[in-house]
Amino acid sequence: MIDPLAYVLSDAVAMITAATLAIVLAQQSKLRTEFFVVRFAIAIATLFFARISHSVLDWTATKTITYLIVASFPLLALLTAESLMRRHAARLVKLSVSGLSAVIAVLAFLNTDSLTAIRVPVIGAALIFSMLITACFVIFRDEKELLPNENARLTSLLLGFGFLIPLAATDFLIAETSAIPALSAVGAMCLLLAAVRVVCSRSSLSGYFIDITIAVGLTIITSGVGYILTSPSPHQLGGLVLVIGTIFLAVISAGYLRGFLRQYMDPSLSTYLARARTGSVPEFLSDLKSHRLIKSSQLLEGDDLRTAVAPEALKLLTKTAVVSRADLERIDAQGIPEQSESAVLSLLMTSEMTHAIQLSQVPTRILLCESVSPSGDRIEEADLLLLSRLARTIDEKQSRD
Repeated sequence: MIDPLAYVLSDAVAMITAATLAIVLAQQSKLRTEFFVVRFAIAIATLFFARISHSVLDWTATKTITYLIVASFPLLALLTAESLMRRHAARLVKLSVSGLSAVIAVLAFLNTDSLTAIRVPVIGAALIFSMLITACFVIFRDEKELLPNENARLTSLLLGFGFLIPLAATDFLIAETSAIPALSAVGAMCLLLAAVRVVCSRSSLSGYFIDITIAVGLTIITSGVGYILTSPSPHQLGGLVLVIGTIFLAVISAGYLRGFLRQYMDPSLSTYLARARTGSVPEFLSDLKSHRLIKSSQLLEGDDLRTAVAPEALKLLTKTAVVSRADLERIDAQGIPEQSESAVLSLLMTSEMTHAIQLSQVPTRILLCESVSPSGDRIEEADLLLLSRLARTIDEKQSRD
């Protein structure tokens, strides 16, 4: 059996990492997606605090609290998936996940001798089944309805759950005195790493697997050196691998979190607009390419505009300074879109962009852009309106000259 100190150390590392992520996001984030990640990080940090407390105090109440926190995980996972997909799950999915969470919560209080033998395995089975339901909801999504960065975020977070589910489930499906349950701290770190990559807009699968591979490789090398120098027993070696692996995953997560903080320290879009060159519209747009919130853009004008944009869509785009795909999707979901709105929505979906911005009316210039936030939460509408207004001012100035 692994030294209890290894359990406490690995849980403490996971707790500190989750709490740090929650604090940073709570202070800096504006995205709905990040809001759900904050709640998940708080739940993970609270879970490991309860586990550490139970290891030290060995109270029945701390074990009950641990199970109650676990009961929230299926619901948080489903809410996070819905947020990333910008779609509600089917009623059956919601009822199933909610019911299984309720089962875990009820069993948390049923600590009678007659139920001891089956309580823990039933909790584990409910946890696994509820997580798998949410995973299926994500896996069988319609990828064409989402932008590439949305699909990347979903897949990255799904892989994080893929590591967490089997490792965390060992807390319940294998005797709790086994050495294996402590591995759930590693699983939680894999999920936190995926969550950090999601909010940092670095959700590529290759990058996530590279991070995991680096952590595993460094753990093997460091543990091997420790084994040569100290010759620990097999149980002590298992604890050493567990703690070192958790630490390396935390260090990698911290690196991304540091970059995330630097990203938020960059000037706002309004500041970029104020600093951009105003000699011509192309120069003005070129200076905006370095802004972190505009991931990609496409300028439509002249023949390209007439061939790429339907007349119905052009009618709306010439009247409205800024059109958001998220707003059009909400209108479409209500079943009352106008023909022009449907045409613009189709244009944005086809081009995989999130906003259409009018840069000038005569001649007509439309900028299609993809924001880091697909729903447009982080790019304020006022800033986009300012971008449109400045571009039209520059164009009018050039026309007079």
